[in-house]
Amino acid sequence: MNNQKSYILALDLGTTGNRAILFNKEGEIVNSAYKELTQYYPQPGWLEHDPREIWQDTCWAMQTVLQKAGISAKEISAIGLTVQRETCLLWDKTTGRPLYNAIVWQDRRTANLCDRIKQQCQNNFLMQFQADVLGIPVERPAILDASAQGAAFAAGLAVGFWPDYTTITASRQVDRTFHPGEGVTQAQANFKMWQKAVERAKHWTE
Repeated sequence: MNNQKSYILALDLGTTGNRAILFNKEGEIVNSAYKELTQYYPQPGWLEHDPREIWQDTCWAMQTVLQKAGISAKEISAIGLTVQRETCLLWDKTTGRPLYNAIVWQDRRTANLCDRIKQQCQNNFLMQFQADVLGIPVERPAILDASAQGAAFAAGLAVGFWPDYTTITASRQVDRTFHPGEGVTQAQANFKMWQKAVERAKHWTE
């Protein structure tokens, strides 16, 4: 073991399990550790995770991959993190403890509400919300299958089907552009509060 920072640690905290992967400077996998995550189904269509189990398994994965690789934590230069993203969780701001289980992104308990919102505003509310929070115009493309279109654009650029990215953006079709509106002040205030909460969460164990 030495104190030279020669590795990057990646944490992949997924829906079915938590994994720690150690990379060297060449981008090669040195070692990894994985632990399956318990799935809880309180009712049909509902799916929850125990946040304490996620934390404990993440600690175990980090410790295990270091042990398997025979290195110390001082040799880690940085930690990359990828998570479930849409999974929701509330924490007590004072104790740092979870108030309830994490509601997993696959959970269907609010599906009917989401369908009603979609039918009523055709996603206008969410698009406007993004414009207000970001403080910039947000475009809704005419082609809603943006993932497939993006993949097609990437493939076309790679083989020269389109000469450059500018050509693609110049010809793309936009259904509607949402500009920052009346809600921008409140949205920006909420965003700053969120940033403050994130900063506080970084140091709550100190």
